[in-house]
Amino acid sequence: VGRRDFQGALVASVLARANPGPILLAGSNGLSRSALREVVRLNPVGAFVVGSEESVPAAVVSQLQKKGLPEGSIARISGENPADSARLVAASMDTRSQGDKDGNKPAFNAAVIVNPKLPSAGAAAAFAAAQRYPILFVDKASVPEATKQALEEFDIPSTFVVGGVGAIEDSVLAELPDPKRLKGRGTLGISQAVADAAIKQGLPRNVIYLVAPKRRMDVALAGASVARVGGLLLLTGKAGAARSVMSALQEQAMVDRYVKFVS
Repeated sequence: VGRRDFQGALVASVLARANPGPILLAGSNGLSRSALREVVRLNPVGAFVVGSEESVPAAVVSQLQKKGLPEGSIARISGENPADSARLVAASMDTRSQGDKDGNKPAFNAAVIVNPKLPSAGAAAAFAAAQRYPILFVDKASVPEATKQALEEFDIPSTFVVGGVGAIEDSVLAELPDPKRLKGRGTLGISQAVADAAIKQGLPRNVIYLVAPKRRMDVALAGASVARVGGLLLLTGKAGAARSVMSALQEQAMVDRYVKFVS
């Protein structure tokens, strides 16, 4: 993923957890030496390149091939726009047979809907990755055609909508299947609502990871990692607010410890 492509990293967090594998960031000249060392250490059987050549240059593919990945094992996922790229990432995780598709069997139990222009979108990363729910994009007052196509193509039965009406208006929810809004006061409150939804679905709750929402790439990258090791993700850069949330959760016997994600 391009090192400045938050939207690409956000949808890739689910892809990384589903395969599983880490997300590595590429610069304008390709992968850094440390990233290439990680490729060698992992010895992967394949790679997804999420983003256009403007975001992730062709040099990355050459670098991966030089490290032993066959050309056919490297797949670039790039849509006409961010919403279309999110749809294509979801398509890469669709494991249904043709018979399942013809019978309208859902590819996923749900999708997570976010407005990617807002910091609160990152709150979806760990929850969606843990459940293998695709992250799909909407605007504040409309649903992009690519997202409409994804909801229909993958026969998605329900959606989790991250954010209040200031992020995504009610008129948008009317176009989504069985929408459940996850809202709260500010970015921290929204991420807490997402964490509550994760707990209700049986995800581990004994560890909470804290990430400053202004560091959006860190939030997206943390999603796959938190989902892999087990835990919840809260977005806050204020220690006082974090302590307040932790106290409330501990009183409810919801968590017993936390780890601060150091960026």
